[in-house]
Amino acid sequence: MNRSEEIFGENANEFRPERIGSSEKEDEAIKEMSRSLTTFGMGSRVCVGQNIALVEIHKFISQFVRHFDLKLINTERPWVTKSQWVSFQSEFCVKMAARDHEKTRL
Repeated sequence: MNRSEEIFGENANEFRPERIGSSEKEDEAIKEMSRSLTTFGMGSRVCVGQNIALVEIHKFISQFVRHFDLKLINTERPWVTKSQWVSFQSEFCVKMAARDHEKTRL
């Protein structure tokens, strides 16, 4: 369901952050997409740890980006995604370098 072309469009398998727009029509589409995401289950069987998991994910990503500079190696095809019960990413190659925090301190 997370990749349903009926809900997410014909390019549902592509990573396209620009799907999120600002028009009223796009806002309705975004609401429909949000209602259709089943990553943590739905209804009475929703994952009880959903909120803490999302906090941890956001915290990790922000700290990771804070401490490292990342650069995609292959900008033409940055990664491959295969979705079944969960999504698997492969061929995601980046150059990573630790940031020098002495230069970035205020």
